Amino acid sequence: MEELTRFLHPDYVECQQCDLCDDRKRMALGEGDPNANIMIIGEAPGSDENRLGRPFVGMSGKVLTNLLVMASACSELAIYRKDQSIDYEDPDEIRDILCWKESIYITNAVLCRPPSDAQGKPTNPQARHIKACMKRLEYEIRKVDPMVILSLGALPATALTKKRKPVSELRRRPHDASITSTNPDILPYVHYPVFTTYHPAFLLKIPDSAPEWKWSYRDIYQAMRAVDMINEREFGIDIPLRLGPPPKE
Repeated sequence: MEELTRFLHPDYVECQQCDLCDDRKRMALGEGDPNANIMIIGEAPGSDENRLGRPFVGMSGKVLTNLLVMASACSELAIYRKDQSIDYEDPDEIRDILCWKESIYITNAVLCRPPSDAQGKPTNPQARHIKACMKRLEYEIRKVDPMVILSLGALPATALTKKRKPVSELRRRPHDASITSTNPDILPYVHYPVFTTYHPAFLLKIPDSAPEWKWSYRDIYQAMRAVDMINEREFGIDIPLRLGPPPKE
């Protein structure tokens, strides 16, 4: 399978623009289809991502992959969709298939892992970290130029849309993100619809029976369906068969 593409702003190659670089092992660079229809943006890397330099490769990544598979129309994943206990030789194989077949690019609001708290638990990036990494994030968005953006957690959505609300209020409908264009004299901003759902790390902290699990699947399904409708309207591409409709709330 073709290697996933990574985009990184030249100013961030050896980034020291905030204190997160102090304990960094590797930046967890975004990766995926360079012309992705869906750009997924998480909050920050965890310990596995910090070690491997890839986004969503730990337990949160497994949750994200499973949710994407359930909403996917990719025929190669039909068997895994029915039996998620199937053991692939390469654990990243499923996600790589998704990135190409569903046209997905995955990144984070910041590329370096925030420090743990006094109890050793992971913390969220601070406002100064988001600000320091915003130029890089907007660069990635311009390079990929997705049809829709899916924010995992409220933090990326807030950074892009300036709406300071919890996930429960941001989800269920898209919000507008205005990104500075490559030709600001001609077109100052490019607008992207931002869908929001719960971060996989949050889902791992709650019971499997909690409604947020099915809501997360519904949110991802809606983002994918939005791409399907854009493709049909703009390019005449038939809407694929997905496992729908999603569960009602």
